Formats: sequence, structure tokens, C-alpha cells
Amino acid sequence: MPDACYSSAVALPDGTEGWIAFEELSPDARACRARLEPSGAWIVGDTAHVIAATCGRPIGDQWVQAVVAALEGERGWRERRPQLSVTLGTGARFHVTASVNRESIATHGLDWRRMGTAPGIANSRWKPELPCVLLCHDGENPEFFILMGRQPCDVWAVQVDGLWLESGPVGWDLLPAPVPPERLSLVERDVDPNAVRARWAAASSSTEMSLTGGVRRYRHYARNDRGRPRINVEDGRRRITDNHTQMRSSRERWSRQRW
Repeated sequence: MPDACYSSAVALPDGTEGWIAFEELSPDARACRARLEPSGAWIVGDTAHVIAATCGRPIGDQWVQAVVAALEGERGWRERRPQLSVTLGTGARFHVTASVNRESIATHGLDWRRMGTAPGIANSRWKPELPCVLLCHDGENPEFFILMGRQPCDVWAVQVDGLWLESGPVGWDLLPAPVPPERLSLVERDVDPNAVRARWAAASSSTEMSLTGGVRRYRHYARNDRGRPRINVEDGRRRITDNHTQMRSSRERWSRQRW
């Protein structure tokens, strides 16, 4: 069996324990293999076949198709994901962008293909960091993205019910398709990144404020149809800390792992 050109750990759907060890055996990804970890047998074939056979779902299954699309879509990235999670979205996520994009977003929605002269939130120019819409989770802090900005920012709530979300390369969620304006609502406008930096610097000794302030500010946008929070807001600090700890440990584990 040839050495893998690319390896990824794919999380199973619906919170199922275990994961799929996925490998591409040729640069064109026509030959792949996968197995159910920690002790499954290798299955060889194309991407759709090995993912479907490993998880016991038909090739036409929506989750299988979403995973295949995610793996195919990232083949053009500069750096691919060492682990991948694909889940069906519910509730709200948040997107931060330069305020000068407000009129375009209100008209056309979130679409990285329409990126103009304004830099991306991570200050990339002329083209987006990735061909997708980057989102932060209900319980994470949109101000993390605002801190990277160099000009006034807007925060948009994105209703993701029924959309397939992919894990981003550094832990954030992403949508691989543009978001229409009817799924968007403007949460906050013209936020000054310098003011946010000053506030965080002043509160640097207060872990409680720096980790959960954003959760409280945006919590009323993360509610279900009956008005109950979709997340445990008061537990936000622990969830954020746990999430980042898990991301670090996962990256270290998968970088050491050899299938």
C-alpha cells in the first residue's frame, strides 16, 4: 500500500464515538482508503465509497455527501485540515466583517467572491483567506475577530438551521457556500477595534470578563423558537476554555498519529 499523500481524522455524525481515519493515496485523490478507528479494517476506493462504507451509510446520504464535498473543496487550499467535523447547523452563528461591506452584504448576503478593496478581517487583501464564510459559535466571542480588524467592524448573526457546517482549520466553523441576506441580521455596527483592544487590555486581569463578555452580549441571538437559550450562557467561560484546550490537544494528537 503506498504512503498517504494526505491524512485526516473525520468525526462521526450525531456524536457517535470514534472517528474515521481517512487517507488519500494519490495526488488526484482517485485512490483513497479509510477505516473506523480505533480498530476497523481499511476500505479502499474513491472518497465517497470509503466514507460511506466506513460509517455504514449509503453514498447518497446527506452527511456523507457533505463530508465528501468538504474534502474535495479543501484540496485547493494552501493548508488542509488534519481533522474534520461536519454537522447540521442549528440556531445562530456570528460573522465579523468591515463596516464598509454593510450595504453589499444587505443586498447580496455573505459572499467571499464579492470581496472588494476592503481587507478581510485578518487583513488579507484582494482575496479571502479561504473560499468560505468563517463563523464563530454561539458561545464564542465575536470580539476575537474584531480584535484582528484595522477599521470599524460590523457583527452579523447568521441563521444556520439546515446548513452543513464544517470545522475550520483553526477551530472556527465555516460555511462552504454564500449566505443569502434573508438569513442575516445586523447585530452590531461600526465597532472600533481600538476601543475593544483598550477594553480587553484594561480587563486583562479579569478572566471572567475577557472570556464571557462576548457570550453575554450576543446571547439573545442564540435562542430557539420558544425563547430558551440554545446554549448554557452562564457556562460560557468553561465551554470556551474547554474548546480551545480540546483544539490544541487534537492538533497535537493528530500530528503525532500515524495510521
